[in-house]
Amino acid sequence: MIRKGWLLPRLMVALLIFSAGAPHVAADEAGDDGAEPRPKIGLVLAGGGARGGAHIGVLKALEEHQVPVDYITGTSFGAIVGSFYAAGYTADELEVALALMDWENLLSDNAPRSGRSFQRKLDDEETALDFEFSVGEKGLALPQGLVRGNQLRLMLRRYLSRVAHVQNFDELPIPFRAVATDLETGGEVVMGSGDIASAVLASMAVPGLFPPVDREGHMLVDGGLVNNMPVTVAKEMGADIIILVDIGTPMAEREEITSFPKVFGQLLSILTLKNRQAQLDELTDRDILLKPDLETIRLTDFHLATSAVPEGYAAANEAGDALKALSLSDADWQDHRANRRVDFEPPTIDFITVDNSSSLPDKYVRSLIRHDKGEPLNEAQLSDDLTRIYGTGYFDRVEYRILERGAETGIHIEAKERAVGKKFVRFGLSLSDDFSGNNHYNIAASYTVLGLNSLGAEWRVRAQVGDILAANTEFYQPLNATQDYFAITSFTAASVVRGITNDRGVTVADARVTNGDLKLGVGRNISNIGRITVGLERGVARAKIHTPDFEFPAFSIHSASIYAKLETDTFDNADFPHKGSGLTIVYSDGRTFLGGESTVNKLEAGYTHTMTWGRNTLTGFVSSGMAYGGDETETDDFSLGGFLNLSGLRQDQISGKYYGLAGLAYYRRLNQGGIASLFGVPIYAGLSLEAGNTWNRSSDIEFSKLRYGGSVFLGADTPIGPLYLGSGYTTGQADAQVSAFMYLGRPF
Repeated sequence: MIRKGWLLPRLMVALLIFSAGAPHVAADEAGDDGAEPRPKIGLVLAGGGARGGAHIGVLKALEEHQVPVDYITGTSFGAIVGSFYAAGYTADELEVALALMDWENLLSDNAPRSGRSFQRKLDDEETALDFEFSVGEKGLALPQGLVRGNQLRLMLRRYLSRVAHVQNFDELPIPFRAVATDLETGGEVVMGSGDIASAVLASMAVPGLFPPVDREGHMLVDGGLVNNMPVTVAKEMGADIIILVDIGTPMAEREEITSFPKVFGQLLSILTLKNRQAQLDELTDRDILLKPDLETIRLTDFHLATSAVPEGYAAANEAGDALKALSLSDADWQDHRANRRVDFEPPTIDFITVDNSSSLPDKYVRSLIRHDKGEPLNEAQLSDDLTRIYGTGYFDRVEYRILERGAETGIHIEAKERAVGKKFVRFGLSLSDDFSGNNHYNIAASYTVLGLNSLGAEWRVRAQVGDILAANTEFYQPLNATQDYFAITSFTAASVVRGITNDRGVTVADARVTNGDLKLGVGRNISNIGRITVGLERGVARAKIHTPDFEFPAFSIHSASIYAKLETDTFDNADFPHKGSGLTIVYSDGRTFLGGESTVNKLEAGYTHTMTWGRNTLTGFVSSGMAYGGDETETDDFSLGGFLNLSGLRQDQISGKYYGLAGLAYYRRLNQGGIASLFGVPIYAGLSLEAGNTWNRSSDIEFSKLRYGGSVFLGADTPIGPLYLGSGYTTGQADAQVSAFMYLGRPF
């Protein structure tokens, strides 16, 4: 909306500003010939989640029309774009930055797996549910938000580091304000000073999703609750003309509210509806309202954020005549661009300080920071290092600031310990059904305690009930401050049923094997990608074999062995990996000391590698094992059967003293909607090819005796673990089997 007759009001505003002594005067306010100052333009960027990519399109159009921006106000995603533009980035640079943002990681509670310690990667094997319940004095405690926001905080700090020294937002290349909501009072908080990265984070801290941001004595959450389109704020800053970019989500009809993301979007629309109209009422005929066509982009469709850019560009170009009226001459535009340009050269770092509030040794935290004194600031590397610190699981947030100390420049790192404590519970669930009467289920829970001493010891207890009964306790003790070396003690008891096959590969009986194992070991961590462990193992195993016609007497075997284990894990996802690899090699040497009765040696190795192109992923896997050198019994058997383990067979249907398995699994993502861990469920279609078998004697191992099979399946990365529905086929020397299956759990 534009009113052409705005000369008199403009002169009155200019007179008021002059008489008050305006604090920020752009170089292009008046021409060299003493012409009257041009009207000040305030850009207002509304919140709207992933729809905020449209703001960048608007900025591209403003730059093409040579329209200057004198003030910026923003809420939520509008605060992100607005702060970056105020910091001196161009619209083209912002578009590139948006395309590079990995929103699934930015909006995840966990550090990317590449940044987690190996101990935290092992958590993925313990339970399938990714959510943690902290344990406090009053029992189980929920966090203040589903996502602690550390990765988002690091991203904001990295992009805004060029203006991190600016404490008064009026001193930015373009004066800027971010709007948040005071969670205690419900009032509006306009942030124009202090730490700019925390101001932006507070402006977009959606209640329940992110924890409130404690900033300058206020507990702050998303500003959209009180002022999603801060027109009044821009006018208070001195703007004569407002360009408002409204990306708010319209109210949905009843039949459209069909899922959690749509309910969530409707809730935000309701909360912002009242304050939205109040801000629209502030617009006058001379102001410009832009409403990009974003009907197909929801709040949570962050994978479509770049698709919103051209919609914003188109909306701005539709107001082309109005923008032309605000355009600068070529010379004035070049002056305006020069005045807002920030020439940022990474400073040389003279010192590094660490404020570590956790029980982890300062030396360990410092050892994870590769940045050295005397080097230019490398923010990409520093962000990776801080992600690794966060990936230890001890912290709510890990961030950095650039400090000036006299003539020296340094990095100050603040690592804030988890507010809800270092004790937490996780749950897991696994189900399988071949729709032929063979179904299995397991429910698991684990309890972990971090930081038991000054070196960062941990204790974990895990219990499982279902077809596999199991209980485990483990104590992990680092042996030095940098956690390169460790000692580990564990006790495990388990009971499982395995199929027994004869020399022709036919299943002739079932054996319930119950065992208890005590392990003592020492090891060496290989950065955060793996570890080597050696130690002693003392166990007892009891087997009870039965056929449809007869039940054999149970027997027990006591064992003692020396063991060695190598583990590596570089997968980006434990459930549906898209890149990375995993290697496991375990060797045990049976001895007769410590009451051992068996001299059986066992060697097992497995390797998996994954690669992705576009939506397509290919995973190759191979594993084998052998039990040899003594009087092997059914307690020493390896088993195969189940999805990706000869998929046509039922779970653990065949077993033997030797086994081999190799296969390929291909899957393609069918949807790109939402954020996997919060608002959407990635869905995949795939197939697998497998070859393998079990044997009781080494002389039986021949390629001609391999079983071949595969599967076709649909998979979903659900919040309670990976879900697979499909059909498997496996050939055999004596039979061939086809089965449908449903799996909830991890087959890899």
